[in-house]
Amino acid sequence: MKRTNNLNWALFFLAGILGLNLSSVLHLVYESFPPYLLPNIGQVADSFKTSPAVWLKAFIYTFSFSLLAGLLVILLGTLLGSFAAYFRLWSVDRWLQLIWSIPLIAIATYLLLVVGYGWLYGLILAIFLGLYPVQKHVFDSCSLMSEGICSIAASFGLSRWQEFRHLRVKSSLFTMGTALSQALPLCFIGETMGEFTVGEIHPWIGLGGLLRQAQSSGDYPKLWLCILLMMFLVYCSGEAVAILWNRGFQNPTKKEFFQ
Repeated sequence: MKRTNNLNWALFFLAGILGLNLSSVLHLVYESFPPYLLPNIGQVADSFKTSPAVWLKAFIYTFSFSLLAGLLVILLGTLLGSFAAYFRLWSVDRWLQLIWSIPLIAIATYLLLVVGYGWLYGLILAIFLGLYPVQKHVFDSCSLMSEGICSIAASFGLSRWQEFRHLRVKSSLFTMGTALSQALPLCFIGETMGEFTVGEIHPWIGLGGLLRQAQSSGDYPKLWLCILLMMFLVYCSGEAVAILWNRGFQNPTKKEFFQ
């Protein structure tokens, strides 16, 4: 099993390296190969070298606001999911699901009219995208408990509030890693979409703003560098949060539930 896992990781990185260098090879073979179809690694690297401070500032800006949105998503999602589960208000979960199913372009347009241009627009859009997976996880985990855990609560003579606080909420937090691995990448996507919409109006330009600049000027190396950095943020955020959360919150024992 370990050998198979290592082989899969090797194939994953090999395919990435070959894919990134494919464009350079095609440019050597076909001089008229369109530069917007695949990234030319040499030109992408040159785009970064010309202004590394700008790229670092944009990366930090996008990462910081996306991380802030992720923390707010954990807080709001846990509160909403717990509230709906404790009072058995499945209608709250259905309404949030209905709102989350609205096409993103409609929500983005509505938020732009309400909030206007600025950093708050991207933050709210990021929270909107990442909130429902966390809320849904907490609601389902707190509403659907195994018979074994319910019998534990009955044997200890716990009240409904004690059972909910010590068993249901803790159980949902211990298993939230999977939900966060979906929610945090969505926060990054929402933040970059907000930055792309705002563009150069805001004095602090994130990766989405740089993508807007590259699109307007036809700077394809800069455009591909934005795409690669965004892909790195989205993918690594989901993988990292799942690993860190699952390691930090191991499955609790019966004794830990009541501490």
